[in-house]
Amino acid sequence: MFKVLSGRLMNHLTRSKAWGATPTGPVELETGSAVSPYAVANLYDSKVASPLVLAAAAFYRLGLSLNVLTNGDMEQGTTGWTASSASLDFDFTKFVQGSKSLTVTPSGANGHGYQDATVRKGESSKLFWSLYGSGTSAASIRVKNLFTGNWLRTDGSWGAEQALDSQTTAAWKTSSQVFAVEDDGARTSPSRSNLPEEMTVRVFLQGATSGQLHWFDEILLVPGWDLLGLFGHNLPPSAILDVGTNATYWHGGYGSLSSALYAGHPTDASARTVAGPVAFHTLGALRYDPWIALSITLATAAQTYLGELVVGQATSLSSNPEYPVAIEHQEPNIRYRTSGGSVWAMPRGAYPTRKATLSFMYFTDAEYQQARERIYAASRGGAYPLVLVPTETDSDACIFGRIEDGTTFRRDSFSSRMAEFVVQEEAFPWL
Repeated sequence: MFKVLSGRLMNHLTRSKAWGATPTGPVELETGSAVSPYAVANLYDSKVASPLVLAAAAFYRLGLSLNVLTNGDMEQGTTGWTASSASLDFDFTKFVQGSKSLTVTPSGANGHGYQDATVRKGESSKLFWSLYGSGTSAASIRVKNLFTGNWLRTDGSWGAEQALDSQTTAAWKTSSQVFAVEDDGARTSPSRSNLPEEMTVRVFLQGATSGQLHWFDEILLVPGWDLLGLFGHNLPPSAILDVGTNATYWHGGYGSLSSALYAGHPTDASARTVAGPVAFHTLGALRYDPWIALSITLATAAQTYLGELVVGQATSLSSNPEYPVAIEHQEPNIRYRTSGGSVWAMPRGAYPTRKATLSFMYFTDAEYQQARERIYAASRGGAYPLVLVPTETDSDACIFGRIEDGTTFRRDSFSSRMAEFVVQEEAFPWL
């Protein structure tokens, strides 16, 4: 089955937030150092050709934040949270992790603090929370889609306002909920979606009684991920690449890295060697990790570059492309022919790039709508990149690129439609 990531926010790192003591940004190089001016931010700028560069033989560890709420751990006081009919403060004496929690003291009925976050249509996410009541007044958490006006409900549906959880007792209550962002799904006709690709949800931290303190901690909103890819790297065969998580987030330290999340090729975790210029791994099920760590061990001192790091949620296409599926390997070069007839040629890149031509036949409205919206519309006709994982054609052909800006959808009969997408891989770094 083919999988695809597409759109401005396909890479969770482009919208994840700095939170807690570490990571201090979407990606932080916590062990080792980069070569100036090739900084860590180059890893998630949607440009494979602008890399992060490492030079020394060393152990490097990158902390990756996947949480999309600013100051979700409340370690930065009230930063990121806005008061409405309430006052916000922080408390050093009550907390779940770290050293602080956020307090909400309503000045009117249902006073609250809130924060907005950008989510994607149909995206599966997980909301974490910890609530502490006053003993007589409940602390509660709610989520509203500001575009549709609907509220997230305890069963994962969207509709009338409902608290996801509440806690009156003066003790911490910790829980979470997995939910899907609203999507109008398969429609009875091939009409365009009424929902935009990106929407804003508002997280409400609410107190029930005026003048009473209510405590909140570890409010994290994390989109699920099942694909991690490192595109445009020149890691030597001796390099070791590992991915790991820690259930206690950043406060509990790193713990041991998990070979089950190994992100290289071949996929033998015991070998852990890396093939270039693309290393990727897909998971069988979504994970909801607020924080993950990527470690790289370089045994030799040489200029090593890492083009683009993508952590995202792939869509499995309901319709596979028709055969033949063509993946063209391109090695563009600059040529000069002398007057004597000799040809001088020089390659224009460090690695050949690839171009995939995929022809689809759709027999249902749902298949057609998925392709039009998840491939073409989400990428805005190639204005935004996509990641294509054609696992049934070439298991190593994970392509970070852009579709051509014109795609024709053709109806061949009463019961079928056709479309062809051409995906051009982005050029790799060449330093």
